[in-house]
Amino acid sequence: QIWLKPSGSRFVFALRSRRLACPRHGRVDSETGCSVPDLMIAGPSVPLRCWRRICTRSPRTVVAAAAAHRRFPPPVQVPPTWWQLAHHAAVVSAVLGTVMLAPAHLPPVSLVVVMFLYSDAYSAVLHCALDREEALGLPRWTGLGKTAEGFQVHHDHPMASTRGVGLYRLFCDTVKIQWVTGALALATASWTLLTAQVLLLKWLCCAYGTQLGHYWSHVPAGGRPAVVRWLQAAHLLLPPEHHVQGHHKPPHNKHFGIVSGLSNYFINPFLRDAPFAAVFAVLVFLTIFDVALIVRVFSMQAWGV
Repeated sequence: QIWLKPSGSRFVFALRSRRLACPRHGRVDSETGCSVPDLMIAGPSVPLRCWRRICTRSPRTVVAAAAAHRRFPPPVQVPPTWWQLAHHAAVVSAVLGTVMLAPAHLPPVSLVVVMFLYSDAYSAVLHCALDREEALGLPRWTGLGKTAEGFQVHHDHPMASTRGVGLYRLFCDTVKIQWVTGALALATASWTLLTAQVLLLKWLCCAYGTQLGHYWSHVPAGGRPAVVRWLQAAHLLLPPEHHVQGHHKPPHNKHFGIVSGLSNYFINPFLRDAPFAAVFAVLVFLTIFDVALIVRVFSMQAWGV
């Protein structure tokens, strides 16, 4: 099935299932940014005559138009591993252990708020850099070229790369990145409780938060729990309309933040036409030094400097 959402005088389509739908039978939904002058909207199955009444082209023709825009094949299913499960268990244990056994070591609310807001801005810089064509040519040893391909595959296969693989698999995709950022934090920041707090919050907000916010932004309203819909309405999780209508429409040059989307309102002007080299340089700098810089700022605050 191809689902379309109105966008001015044109419509945005998305491939979903084999069933057809009609605008009179369901809520508008959209998943990609390719425009075609047809109209199909998410909803229950309806007869083919309804399709013919609302569309100027046949389903087969629209499917062919969709395929013509794709550059990458669908993502390959990769099973999770035991060491990824062990990492998740260690992170959960660290959080629950601190809450239950050492509440005095919980981070201050101000640090939690800063890390939550920073995580969305960091995800925007990362997303902007890896969405560029130049990112596909990054050296193989960095692993960033493969990661960039994963980001760009998502534009061609938004559902297959989110709901198709599942939230746990998406969490597993962040484990190696968490190890790299952890090693960089240990190399650049002091080995203190504050550093551990900042690093753990970075993992929770940047790694898990990015996948969580982005995943739920691609789930139809009927499949989202009430608490998720409330968090999205409050902009504490990435709202679907903000992401799909803002980023998944060509030329895909805005709304890069995918944790909550809050940073997009002020970071869009800087990222929209920024050169790849500049965005990538900022990404590298933040990846290496962000934990150390945040620790330094909050250490100065603690000493009243």
